[in-house]
Amino acid sequence: MSGPSPVLPCGEYFAPKRQHLYFPKNCTPFEARHNAGLVCPHCDEVIIDKASHRSKMNKKGRFIAPSQTINKKGKVTGEPPQSTTASYFISGLMSPFVSWGERAEAYVQAIDSGDPKEIQGVVNLDFGEIYAEVGETPDHQVLLEKREPYDFRQLHEQVQIITAGVDVQGDRLYYSIRGWGAHYESWQLESGCLYGAGRGSTETQHQEVWDELTTVLQRDFDGLPIHRILVDSGWNPLDKSHRGKEQSIHKIYEYCRLFPSLVFPAKGYPTMVRSYSFTTFDEKKKSKAANARNLRLIKYNTDYMKTWLYARFNFDNGQRGAFHLSADENGPQDYCQQLASESRHISETGKVEWKKEGENHYLDCEVLNLTAALSLNIHKLQPVVKDAEQAPKKRRRTTYSRR
Repeated sequence: MSGPSPVLPCGEYFAPKRQHLYFPKNCTPFEARHNAGLVCPHCDEVIIDKASHRSKMNKKGRFIAPSQTINKKGKVTGEPPQSTTASYFISGLMSPFVSWGERAEAYVQAIDSGDPKEIQGVVNLDFGEIYAEVGETPDHQVLLEKREPYDFRQLHEQVQIITAGVDVQGDRLYYSIRGWGAHYESWQLESGCLYGAGRGSTETQHQEVWDELTTVLQRDFDGLPIHRILVDSGWNPLDKSHRGKEQSIHKIYEYCRLFPSLVFPAKGYPTMVRSYSFTTFDEKKKSKAANARNLRLIKYNTDYMKTWLYARFNFDNGQRGAFHLSADENGPQDYCQQLASESRHISETGKVEWKKEGENHYLDCEVLNLTAALSLNIHKLQPVVKDAEQAPKKRRRTTYSRR
């Protein structure tokens, strides 16, 4: 349904949609509620959020078909399509019971949550519109242009929690370290690849490369250590030719046992009810290793995590909750390209499938970073107050101990 602007000189009709809802950029949900309005697409003026305005627009509203137009006098031109079924659409913005401010508040809260399902719920139920996930096929050139002029290991003042994700391949270890602040905002702190002593395709079977990883992960960032590390445990680097009697020793589990409560094995699943979950399993049933014991494994929903990340790739650097990338000259040349290496497809049966279009190891590392951050309840983080007269906000710390 289209309605005219009741308080604007143009007096043109338009169908209110989410894209016409106004609220200040980077505002809080509270600020959105008290500063919301509706932007007229004809004159770009803002209609103030008042119940009387919505009432006038509804009273003068007209239903028109997509093939029809209406002028400011209310005259409809064009023929509606021939159909035996009549269907009507009224935007949730025209509800006489819910203000534009309430709609804006709910939408900003959903955006701040970073949860695609919560955003979809608001778009579908509050606005009555179809939800389309954005960022499913990002352009790595856009990501390259998003990079900011700060060096690796340079800690932003808003970083309160640091995570690391490690993707394991036969000949190398990929890693990425990310700092997290309020509203799910994050900063790339370091990314790289470890080859160890250079034994080729069997590199990660040997201890040297894992010792190098420990050296990297033990370093702090201006006194702030890494709080949680997830290592992809989808496969065991020890191949059959090297296992022998120790064939049931899992190299990744073996590494995680050295740093309890800090380093966790993680495994992705295409379908899960939750975004992530912890599970404890008895490795003694699968392993003959002398130090085998119960381990906590983090399972995560790969579709949820990748969809979340791809949406964040579209955030502007100045936007609250942005996904920041470093332009450090020592960074991996293919980092951004790997972030954009997959595309999301939905089959005719509704099954979601992510298709690789190149190397995706750093994308997997950032998926692990996101999972680690969510498991640390980063949604509870508040912005660090910059007032110099206030005592510095205590950051979360953890001890990197090795057994």
